Amino acid sequence: MDSFQLNCWSEHGELKVVMLCAPSLVDVTDLTVAEQVGWSDTVNHQKAMDNFMALKTTFEKAGVHVLDYARELAHDQQLLSEQLLNRYFVRDLACVIGNRLLLGNAGSSLRKPEYPLAHSLLEKWLPQQWKANLQPLHSFECGDLLILNKDAVLINLGMRTSIEAIESLKEGIFQEGFSEIAIIDLPKSNDTLHLDMNCNVVNANLVVAKSFVRHFPIQVLTAQSSRFDMVESFLKRHGLDVYWLNS
Repeated sequence: MDSFQLNCWSEHGELKVVMLCAPSLVDVTDLTVAEQVGWSDTVNHQKAMDNFMALKTTFEKAGVHVLDYARELAHDQQLLSEQLLNRYFVRDLACVIGNRLLLGNAGSSLRKPEYPLAHSLLEKWLPQQWKANLQPLHSFECGDLLILNKDAVLINLGMRTSIEAIESLKEGIFQEGFSEIAIIDLPKSNDTLHLDMNCNVVNANLVVAKSFVRHFPIQVLTAQSSRFDMVESFLKRHGLDVYWLNS
């Protein structure tokens, strides 16, 4: 695999390398079963694969190097991976903050096998960055973290991310040059599962968020202090306007 240097300072900008994962080979045709595994509807493998291939092709036409990590697994690992319903939610497995790799830690038993499978490839592909990685001992899924700019990150204390994990990561985040970590605690339900399902950074000065998010206070951590603020005023202080979506 071609070598590349990890770095990420925002949620927008030109993509150069993207890690994806094809959907599992499993169909779940019974709505009750789908709901029991955390889905709001049934799962059709072929439809999911068609959508995945459309996304992958769009990236490649734009000149982005796409890594489908499931294809890089050993045979016995592939046999397991292709049965894991949630494996294509790759963002939760790991992310890059500043110049450091941040490894997720599964907050759900359904997802636990995915993390070591993907992490083993990251260790193989990125041996130097792996040595300096951040890895929480408690549950932390990276869909709960947004990089707002080079100064601030926003983290959701949700169903899959624990305060213990945030506490263990904050020093490493500050070491990367970020001055503030804002913590929000969104409702713990399947439709508000992760921060990136409710709020996203569109460009250097705009965030799009569901309207209910504006009512939640945040705890703002610095290396020396902690205080409370509201989401909109915090974002505006960092040069970000908010477009509120009607839920």
